[in-house]
Amino acid sequence: MDYGGGREGFCELRGMEAAVIYAREHGDLRVPFTYRVPAADEAERWPVSLANFPLGQWTAAAAGAP
Repeated sequence: MDYGGGREGFCELRGMEAAVIYAREHGDLRVPFTYRVPAADEAERWPVSLANFPLGQWTAAAAGAP
């Protein structure tokens, strides 16, 4: 995983932030593949910067990453 200043690093950090929030709310990281972070007006616990982030796809990709 690249945590540098590029776009990939930014997506990794957003994914980790979203995963932590999801795990706190649900007690696990079994995220459905189609799950997206709720829009800012739909959920108060999620930061606006994460609205519509494809967390399900991100966790699937992270699980398969070497």
